[in-house]
Amino acid sequence: MQLTPKGYRIEMLDHHQKENLANDFIHGFKNVSEYINGVCYETVAYVQYLLHPTKISLREMETITGKHWVEKFTTQREWTGETIPAGTAIGFYRINSSGFFHFALGAGGTQIRAVNGLTLGSSWTFEVNLPSVLGPRNEDGTYNYDNSKIRVYLMYL
Repeated sequence: MQLTPKGYRIEMLDHHQKENLANDFIHGFKNVSEYINGVCYETVAYVQYLLHPTKISLREMETITGKHWVEKFTTQREWTGETIPAGTAIGFYRINSSGFFHFALGAGGTQIRAVNGLTLGSSWTFEVNLPSVLGPRNEDGTYNYDNSKIRVYLMYL
């Protein structure tokens, strides 16, 4: 993960200031991409770091890259279409490749924010309505997305 100079300056803030910044990211008042140059997993991890600084260290922020962040998160439960608490990490799991292919962050309601995710969030500044993108849930609990079946999980550190 590559923090920008602006991202490194955040280290001087106290916990409450970091939490306020994370909430600004969650609600779209600020663009996380100005603080970090990273893919979806890294941007979600960065916001989680600001919210939960005891669960992710600055060293981890500097050394864990890309999809390796998936290992740091644990599946909490499967999303079934209900409201997602703002700030919740969301993992998109492709059944046929047996792996997570995208991470996003709950922005409140069923809205998400992400980067590098095409219709699942290509720019942090634009919210995505998850039910609109995924459509109805299949009988087996999956969703149809990008010509494959996926599951959506709420994640935690």
